[in-house]
Amino acid sequence: MAGPKKLSWPLLAACLVLSPAVAVGDAPVTVVKGKRYEVRMDFDDKALAKEVLAAVEPAWNETLRFLGRSDIKLEERLVVNVFETVAGYETAEQKLTKGRFKNNLCFSHFGTRAVYSALVPDGDASVRKALGASRHFLRQQAHEAVHVAVYALINNHRSHPNWLAEGMATLIAERISVAKGWTEAVEETPFYAQRFYLCQSLRRRGLLPGPRAVFQENLEHLNSNERYAIWWTLFRFLFAEHEGELQQVMKLAWGLGGGPRFTQRLYEKVRTVWDDAALDKIHDAYRTHVDGFAPRWREPHRTLHVDGKEWRQMAYRNRNAVAWRMPAVGSSYQVKAKVTIPASSNPQANIYVGKSDAGFFSIATRVGSGFTLLEYRSKDDKWINHWNVERKIKAGKPLSVDVTVDGSKITVRSKGKKIGDHTADRDLAGRWGVGVQSGGGARWKDVRCEEK
Repeated sequence: MAGPKKLSWPLLAACLVLSPAVAVGDAPVTVVKGKRYEVRMDFDDKALAKEVLAAVEPAWNETLRFLGRSDIKLEERLVVNVFETVAGYETAEQKLTKGRFKNNLCFSHFGTRAVYSALVPDGDASVRKALGASRHFLRQQAHEAVHVAVYALINNHRSHPNWLAEGMATLIAERISVAKGWTEAVEETPFYAQRFYLCQSLRRRGLLPGPRAVFQENLEHLNSNERYAIWWTLFRFLFAEHEGELQQVMKLAWGLGGGPRFTQRLYEKVRTVWDDAALDKIHDAYRTHVDGFAPRWREPHRTLHVDGKEWRQMAYRNRNAVAWRMPAVGSSYQVKAKVTIPASSNPQANIYVGKSDAGFFSIATRVGSGFTLLEYRSKDDKWINHWNVERKIKAGKPLSVDVTVDGSKITVRSKGKKIGDHTADRDLAGRWGVGVQSGGGARWKDVRCEEK
């Protein structure tokens, strides 16, 4: 996407002197410096620090380009603080925002104009070393780096409504993600596909807000994930379909004095760009736009990264990672994959089949144990163990898994040899997916589902 045309900027800093940042400690263990950003970590991992720096460094120029803004001099680099543990992050967050961003596990602070992030997913360090940094984490750092760039460039940034601040930051971070090769198509990227899914879910339930509600921040009926999905998709839609008018709105926002009632005052300015008839058209067109989304993933628990024939999946310490492929398939199909499970405290990877309102089946492969066929029944909120087959599955070694579904029958093979089968009490048409247990991870290769 081309950036907006150059705008005039009545309220921009020409030379910025940053306030001292609350850092990862008086003596951070790892420090890596770039041209515009500096990464500080409270643990020793210079390779990771360089990855983070490579993720955030483009944020400055991408933000300038998006805003049509000339460069300015920074007296100090913008700081990105990374904490190895959630507890370390929570300590810093409590000092600065008193728990407001505790559950976010990352935020950018107006006063210090710095980024604070926990290293996520917070599973075993052995998994991170085997699979590398989570792209979700790196994308998150780029997003927050855009925020602090805006803090440096626009004086009234504290007053910006979320649809503007978060919509713009997410769109610019998406551009960085594409440029880095982390995102080929947003519908195929679980992080973005999940947001498309949330918007369509709201649409089906009659809860999708229109532009008037979004511009006035009337989103109390939505949860945090839904709000972020709306802010991004609406801003992205407006930039694609109404770029000229959106530029006018942004120009009005930058020139508007900050402080009380900023959101409402900005909305009054928005009405000078889009009258009732124009907002009605945007309202209808945005709904049609959402209807046209084709998300290929439903990811209730992060994180899966799809990169061509190789996928990497890592779980948080306190919950399993689960990703469902969309759309649903019929009742006769075969899921094939090669999975490598790194050593961890919970070394298990799962292939899921037959997902419907009734539940689903999980083919679990566990290092040191073998194969297990489990069934989850939604009605009773109950797990049933149908069988266990011992096999010497080794950490770090690729393992081929082949799951065939034929109506109600499941057959599991590995290396061409049958492991076991089971006949369910229902047809197994539905979604299939992949997952790993809490704290663990897996590298998936050549994953495919073939319908018969």
